Amino acid sequence: MQRASLISHRMRATAIVAGLVAAWTGFAPAGDKPPKTQPAASQPASYLRYEAFVKRISALAGRAGDLVQVTKLATTAGGRDVHVLTLAAPADRKPEQRTAVLLVGGVDAEMPAASDLVLRLAEMLVDQARSKPDSPAARLLREHTFYVVPRLNPDGVEAFFVRPLDERRTNARSVDADRDRLVDRTVRTTSTATGGSL
Repeated sequence: MQRASLISHRMRATAIVAGLVAAWTGFAPAGDKPPKTQPAASQPASYLRYEAFVKRISALAGRAGDLVQVTKLATTAGGRDVHVLTLAAPADRKPEQRTAVLLVGGVDAEMPAASDLVLRLAEMLVDQARSKPDSPAARLLREHTFYVVPRLNPDGVEAFFVRPLDERRTNARSVDADRDRLVDRTVRTTSTATGGSL
């Protein structure tokens, strides 16, 4: 019950941030229509795998001009890059001298929607700032610097697409879960009361 409450709290917090940014910038993206049907929970195809997600980041950087800078924050144990996008419009103050806003998605790999939401917010800010230089989004990017990490745990999110489907919160780093100094080893126990051994 406590875990469900925590997930619900995180989803509300994500929705609040998305709502605040949308209200703050005043944009309602034209042409965005909700899907006619919701995909089944067992069909993660509506979320992007790592390669497609990176292409989407590259596409944003390609059309954004000087509004977006993409850098590699880290490389995961699975060999995937974690990207950070710096969103800032040219202004009198340098980006590092402005108030910073940090948006992070994909912390919990079991919620891949957060990655898509954070990247979509970055796309909306940039696209509106480029198309309307006097828009609230353009003003935001002149006054603030947004640091966007759309998928902090790409290894964990990628596990979401592997069959059998596997929701996990961790990354690809080896873990000694039972602290016996042997990593990634499950311990099978059988009750001695039934004649088994430990």
